Amino acid sequence: MLVPNIFILLSKPKDPNPLNKTQENINKKLLLLTLFIIALITQQPQTKRERQSERQRELTASYAESIRGEMRAISERTHC
Repeated sequence: MLVPNIFILLSKPKDPNPLNKTQENINKKLLLLTLFIIALITQQPQTKRERQSERQRELTASYAESIRGEMRAISERTHC
């Protein structure tokens, strides 16, 4: 139902009345803001399993980075 409303708002003929133009601009900005928020929400992991999986990937990457740092430190100490 949202899609037909988008086309109606974007394809309406321009109104010469400045107050109507202002309201039309506000409506378009609100529409774009709403679409942006919907896009952000749909990009978030939706299920608990997806959220846990994302957190696990972050922890694994963090752990791997700390191991790399420790290996660099050991390598520097042994080569000096």
